[in-house]
Amino acid sequence: MSEGNARFRMVSLRSESGVPPWLAARLLDPGVPEDFIDGLYAVLDTAQFEEGPDLGRVLFGSAAWGGKFIIDLDSLKISVVNDLGSVSPANSSLDQFSECVRVVSELCWPDWSMVEDFDYCDVIADHIRERVLAIDDVVFSSSAESFWETFYYDVRTGVYLE
Repeated sequence: MSEGNARFRMVSLRSESGVPPWLAARLLDPGVPEDFIDGLYAVLDTAQFEEGPDLGRVLFGSAAWGGKFIIDLDSLKISVVNDLGSVSPANSSLDQFSECVRVVSELCWPDWSMVEDFDYCDVIADHIRERVLAIDDVVFSSSAESFWETFYYDVRTGVYLE
């Protein structure tokens, strides 16, 4: 069961060589979220440049299920890449990702020990969806299932209640 009022904290993230200097500076200050509920996202020790199509990408976080959070250097969008290479969008920018993590952690996350039934999960999920959409209106509009959409459905179906 997840604790209520999850702690939100930004941390400075060092970068290995290959990460563009302007992005390395941004990762240091203001930094990136340290983590997100139950390790759903956790910051890496060091941001890593990875070659790919066009400009490549920078890995900055890990996902609980084994994926990696990346910044696409062409679009600057945040996505999650799973171990098979499938990409799920997360946010339009690192700033929007950070703000979504902050809002959900500080303002929307309940004390699950006080929740007694699954009906309340719908209320919490809808509140999260509304707040995340207010920050980044593309998070639920992708043809691929997004990180936030998956999180929304997990909350709605009571995954965190168990």
